Amino acid sequence: MASRGKKQIEILNAAIRVFSKCGFDGAKIEYIAKEAGIGKGTVYEYFKSKYSLFEEALKYSVDQYQLGLKQRLDQGQKLEEKILNCSRFNAQFLKHHMDF
Repeated sequence: MASRGKKQIEILNAAIRVFSKCGFDGAKIEYIAKEAGIGKGTVYEYFKSKYSLFEEALKYSVDQYQLGLKQRLDQGQKLEEKILNCSRFNAQFLKHHMDF
């Protein structure tokens, strides 16, 4: 069984996929629940509304971007390597999150 933190992250990732595909207005909590493989009521155990879920998904995405960028910066020895690592990460992140 997934821990509370892990389940919340699974819901956030499912929400990002659904919001990306359907937009805010078209995304229904039931779609997000189905994408996460849980019941609709479970989403409400973690998030009080679709708006709060959307807001948390945005915050989560920004946090993931910052974390990934820092990791890429730490990987390079020379300035050029750091810039290249950051550029590659940025392109990859945008590719996967552009619709969101």
